[in-house]
Amino acid sequence: MNESVLNIGYHILKNYYKTLRYELVNREVVDSLRERGEQIVFAIFHGQLFPFVNLHKNEKIVTIVSESKDGDIADYFLKKFGFQTVRGSSSRGGVKAVIGAKRLMGEEYDAAITVDGPKGPIYEVKPGVIYLAKKKLRPIVPAIAKCYKYKQFKSWDRFVLPYPFSKIKIVYGEPIYFSKNMDETLLEQDRLFLQKRMLELLNDNT
Repeated sequence: MNESVLNIGYHILKNYYKTLRYELVNREVVDSLRERGEQIVFAIFHGQLFPFVNLHKNEKIVTIVSESKDGDIADYFLKKFGFQTVRGSSSRGGVKAVIGAKRLMGEEYDAAITVDGPKGPIYEVKPGVIYLAKKKLRPIVPAIAKCYKYKQFKSWDRFVLPYPFSKIKIVYGEPIYFSKNMDETLLEQDRLFLQKRMLELLNDNT
């Protein structure tokens, strides 16, 4: 896509974001970890990415973006909002992408991983986020976005686009620390544990 068109889209998007109102639940978890100098691996669902881009812009966060044509567009916008990106996916370039994220975390970046991306199934945590957290011995903070007025697309991730001037509740879970043990059985147990925690946050109506 033409860069001038993308730049126009960025300015429209920036103004769109200014209309949104956020309610942050358990944000002190993030603040406390950062005050202690701990890097964070944020775990979010692919379809809920939109609100987090604005909320966490310019915070020295690295994220993994697929190598598809759609990924090219996402990569442009994420960089404009101050994210560092590495390219890859679970099906192509995934190992390279996780290694790239690991390297940048060594330069004092946090990471944000769409755990069920890039192709789903929806809400199914892929092992990449667990691998990264174990390699860096960093806590995973699951984060869920709950939009009250929104358009939901018919894509595999049921992508949620909040309406302008609408309210969004962001819920941060308690940090999860996994051991450095890479045993395959333990990796699977840890993956399922994170998935369970994220689904609990997603389905909590309080």
